[in-house]
Amino acid sequence: MPAVVCGAIFMLLATALSFEAVQIGSQAELDQVRGRTERAADVQRDLRAQLSAAESPAETLEGAADLGLIEPAGVVALASPPMISEAERG
Repeated sequence: MPAVVCGAIFMLLATALSFEAVQIGSQAELDQVRGRTERAADVQRDLRAQLSAAESPAETLEGAADLGLIEPAGVVALASPPMISEAERG
């Protein structure tokens, strides 16, 4: 009988140890994923900042000037012709 109790205790300890080993392995993998996620978030933040700078009005004007485009001298509003109703069309 004591051998059975000792065997059962040994089995419980071995099972608890294997669960602990699996948990430690899972935690290490989770830490790696979190690290990669943080690095990806840093890269995304840097790329957003670069995109924002590249899309700024000053950068757009500089790029247009490099391409030989010029700013218009002025804008003139044109009057639109009067609308013709269906009855007037005939």
